[in-house]
Formats: sequence, C-alpha cells, structure tokens
Amino acid sequence: MTDGTARASSGPSTNENDRLSELLATFGPRLSAIANEYRSSLPGRMAAMKEAALMGGHVMLAGAAHRLAGSSASLGAAEAAALCRALETACACDELVPADWQQRLAEIERACGEFSDRLGALDQVLPSATAKRRDIQVG
Repeated sequence: MTDGTARASSGPSTNENDRLSELLATFGPRLSAIANEYRSSLPGRMAAMKEAALMGGHVMLAGAAHRLAGSSASLGAAEAAALCRALETACACDELVPADWQQRLAEIERACGEFSDRLGALDQVLPSATAKRRDIQVG
C-alpha cells in the first residue's frame, strides 16, 4: 500500500474472519442487529460521501470517510476501513481531483458491499453458531 490506496483482495482476510468470530463471541445473537445497522446505513453514508465530493466539500467528505472507517474497522472490515482512511488522508492533504475521488468512492462502495454481503450471511449462521458456542461451554 505505497500509494495510499488499498488493493482489492481475493476474499475475506484472516483478520476479518477473526474479528467477526470475536464479535460473535462477545455479542452472540445481538451481533445480527449491529450488522443490520451497518448494512442499512451504507446507502446513506455512500450517498453523503458522493454528495460531499460533488460539492467539493473535502472537509465533509473527510468526516464521512472517517465515520465509515471507524464503523467498518469496529466490525472487522479491514479493506473498507483502509480505503476510507486513505480517502480521509487525501482530503486532509487536499489531493483529490474528480477522477480520483470517483475511483476511491467506487472502491469503498465495492469493499463495503462485499463486507455487507458477508454480514448478511451471518443471519443464516448466527443461531447455529451461538448454539455451538453454548455446546462447547456447557459440554
């Protein structure tokens, strides 16, 4: 990551899987609500970032990128968080031109979308994963 941008990965990283496992152990079934909040907020967050970029609002764009980086990192979306931090830094350095922010926003949207899909899959496995955890603790 020498040019300030993150690169697409071929799948979830070990860190992302570890973070989701850690969150599952901590929050159990409540993780579903946390994941749903993240997923449902993405369209609005992306729209706000695009609007800020179109208006040339580097401060607003940096703030929106910072917030999305934080929530992404807290859930283990390492690639999305890194892309958001890179965008935030570029905004702070006033290094963005339209072609650059368009590409960066597209990369962020892709990474967040991929992670969102993984979070959506949690709903299918969450009850069984929680039950397995109880079996291990009790059994």
